[in-house]
Amino acid sequence: EIYSQFSPIETYYESFSSRIVSHAVKMLDYSVEKEVENLFIYVVRELIRNIFDHSQATHFYYASQKYPKSEFVEVAICDEGCGLRETVPFDVEERWFDQDTDENAIKKAVLPGITAESNHAYASEDYKNSGYGLALVRRIIEKTGGELGIATGTKAINFTKNTEDVRNCYIKGTVVRMRLNVSR
Repeated sequence: EIYSQFSPIETYYESFSSRIVSHAVKMLDYSVEKEVENLFIYVVRELIRNIFDHSQATHFYYASQKYPKSEFVEVAICDEGCGLRETVPFDVEERWFDQDTDENAIKKAVLPGITAESNHAYASEDYKNSGYGLALVRRIIEKTGGELGIATGTKAINFTKNTEDVRNCYIKGTVVRMRLNVSR
């Protein structure tokens, strides 16, 4: 599809998210209910939207794969932007006490309402949930028994329903990996 400079950015988000999800769903050995596919599209759209709302990146990368011996599909989306630490709001005390770390930025990014500033004040109602995207994504993925992994700067955290596994890494920008069971 061709997008002109006059097309709303939401058209791009929706179309690209639909293509990523369509590709991931085609890898499965069974059909996915339309409501589940729409929810999956929402999750991917929120991840892509975050890149352009916050990261200062001009492009992103994505990958997907199916795990043949399970009903899980995995999608990873990454950018080479400024990273979460630069975009998640830290208050003066957090900065003063050196709590403005990559690990704390990831943990704050998945809290509801934490990044409630959007570059799309003109957006339709479907897009006025800014600040709740990653929190909802995390909740949806955990409900499927899946995992949400976020890496930025020097830290990576893998979230499951009951755990947060923190690891060291080095990432320029942000990588978000989600593994979910779309049959759930």
